[in-house]
Parts: sequence; structure tokens; C-alpha cells
Amino acid sequence: LQVLPHVKESTAYILMRPFLSDVPPTTFPGAFPGKGQDVNSKWHQHLCNLMTPIPEVRPGDGVFWHCDCVHAVDAVHAGQQDSSVLFIPTGALCEVNAKYIERQRARFQGGMTPPDFPANHVEVHFSERGRPQHLSHLGRRLLGFGDLPWDGEGELHRECSARYGEH
Repeated sequence: LQVLPHVKESTAYILMRPFLSDVPPTTFPGAFPGKGQDVNSKWHQHLCNLMTPIPEVRPGDGVFWHCDCVHAVDAVHAGQQDSSVLFIPTGALCEVNAKYIERQRARFQGGMTPPDFPANHVEVHFSERGRPQHLSHLGRRLLGFGDLPWDGEGELHRECSARYGEH
């Protein structure tokens, strides 16, 4: 894993990049509407040169970084064992997040990439991928299998659980 911990500076660079003379009009380098922002050597060589590898990670270690940090993993896994990078978002209960849980639940069941990530669907035919029965009780609630996981008795909680939770 490599990170670029300078969030303000890298964000400013990415936002200003389209205005430099080597970028064609109507081009936002590395942007994929509705998906993510790719930082690559063609358009963002200065940022790529500043990527910093994390120290050696041993079994049981955890590595956390802010989702707004530019980050990268090796294009090819050359290790002897499986490796994983998990994206664990959190958010408040609102209709937008409840709708996301509903979409994500369906994608999880089908082994597909989450709806806000580039669609590579590499686990669709993987026999050992995670399935609803592998989830803990809390994990099932977090994906909307049953009531949504936010505690509360308010109208929004009842409405979102009834509309977007799976019963």
C-alpha cells in the first residue's frame, strides 16, 4: 500500500489539473463520472512521484488511512498468501444512506463490486466469496438484512428500516 498523505495539496492539484495547458478542453484527467478519481502517471506524475509506501505489515497489523488520501496498491499481487484491502465506510441514517444499503445488499448477494466503485465484478464466479450466511448478526443488519443498524425509535428510523431493510 502506498499513500499520499497531503490531502489539501493533492486535492488542489487534482482540481487544478484540467486548467493546465497540456490538458485538452472538456477533459478532467482521471475522472470517471459516478465512479472515482484515478491518479495516474499520464496526468498526475508529480503526485505519483510523492507516493509513500507504508512500513512492513505483519499478521494482525491494521493500517488505516483517510478515504480522501490518494492511495494505491500494487497492480499485481506477487505474495504467497491472499491480501486484501477493505473499504469500511460509516455514515448517518438518512434516506440517501438507506438507499445505498439497499443497492449494496443486492450487489453483495450477487458477488458484484459496490455501486460506487468501478465495476470489475471479479468475485461473481468465485465460489469462496462472502455470502449473507457468513455474516454476523450485526453484519447482516449493516447490509440491511432485517432492520437497519442504527439505534433509535424515531420516524426516520422506522421509515428507512421499513422501506430499505429486508424483512
